[in-house]
Amino acid sequence: MVLLLAGCGSAHHEKTSARRQLATVVASNVGPTGGPPGPVVARVEAPAPPGVNGNDEAELGRFVAARAGCESCHRVGAYGNDGPGRNLTYVGSRLDARSIEQALIHPRQPMPSFRELPARSMRALVVYLSALRHR
Repeated sequence: MVLLLAGCGSAHHEKTSARRQLATVVASNVGPTGGPPGPVVARVEAPAPPGVNGNDEAELGRFVAARAGCESCHRVGAYGNDGPGRNLTYVGSRLDARSIEQALIHPRQPMPSFRELPARSMRALVVYLSALRHR
């Protein structure tokens, strides 16, 4: 199975595509020798913001955000889009972890709810968003 995810855009907005984060996720359901599934490989082209590098939980959360396509509607630093969602560059400075989690579970429209996200992924996403702070 191959799954490609990218921020939304059109040919009209191609000149701003360099600002959009691209994520490629490749998952295989069979290992290279026909054995158990191989590892999930992710490539996230946007550089990790300060506070995320070296933090395994935040790095996983960054992957979850890329997989979910958050930057299709939100901006983080120079990557993503200016709307319809808010700029998340310093969301960890504006909201505490509990408030971030509540916003993910009970969002305002048009953002989808992440209440069905597995607990580990939710925790990692909250850690990642909480790490997005003024330095």
